[in-house]
Amino acid sequence: MFTLLKTETVPLTPKLAEWFRDLPASPCERDMNLSRIKHLREKAEGGLLLPFNWSTAKLNSRVLRVNGQHS
Repeated sequence: MFTLLKTETVPLTPKLAEWFRDLPASPCERDMNLSRIKHLREKAEGGLLLPFNWSTAKLNSRVLRVNGQHS
C-alpha cells in the first residue's frame, strides 16, 4: 500500500535531471536501454518531447527513483 504525499510540476533543469538520474533505483525499475536513450535524444533534438512524469518514493527513509525509465 502507498500514500501519495504530493504532486508538483517543476521546470526541468540539468541539476534536477542529474539528481533524478543519480537516485537509487527501486527494485522494479527497468534496466537502462541504449536504444531508448537514442530515441529520446532524437526526439529532444527535433523538439518533439512530451513532458516527463517522474516519480520518487520514500521507503524506510530512503528516496528511490520509481519510474525513471518510463520517460
